[in-house]
Amino acid sequence: DVFAAMPGGDVDAGREVATRLAGLPREGELRWSAEELEFDITAKRIVVARRSYLILFMVDRAPARRIDLLERTFVHDLINTISGLVGWSRLLEANHETAPQATERISALTSRLLDQVNSQRSLCTDPSPRHIELEAVGADKILDALDGVFAAHEACAGKRLELEGCEHLTVETNPTLLLRVLTNMVINALEASATGDVVKVECLTRAGR
Repeated sequence: DVFAAMPGGDVDAGREVATRLAGLPREGELRWSAEELEFDITAKRIVVARRSYLILFMVDRAPARRIDLLERTFVHDLINTISGLVGWSRLLEANHETAPQATERISALTSRLLDQVNSQRSLCTDPSPRHIELEAVGADKILDALDGVFAAHEACAGKRLELEGCEHLTVETNPTLLLRVLTNMVINALEASATGDVVKVECLTRAGR
């Protein structure tokens, strides 16, 4: 089955396409979007010298859909990081004694904001990158960066976020992308929690991993 062999395709979707084509009338035209296959399809039957031909045009929508998803995710990431910046700025304005910690966090979040923009630019240039830059990062460093986002974040109002790492544990990852994932997970957990609840993030090792 040609359609089932396509990336993202399946047998049922391929059969649906075949069924639609079989029902196409003489010299008729059919347009539809095959969501399962991520294609926009136009089929036209024509007759030339008393012989019937089927012309099939298929436009791959997968790259456009990936870029759209990346853009929507990027907006959420920016909002989360900027919310952390706003929280620390307000804390600094209200209490100058927090200046050392607040300025450190604001600097870190500003750098993270720049990393997010550069990462998004790279992903939009190549939505299906064959290679993602990885580096060895301490698990505690990742959790510390996560704490920098949420320590003064409005989403934590009336709730408590507990972060427990593993000392001396190093993970090979892309820290910018990992923090984007973890930040969204924590935001979802906080939004689903009631006032007084505790959201806990743990870093665990199992079987030496």
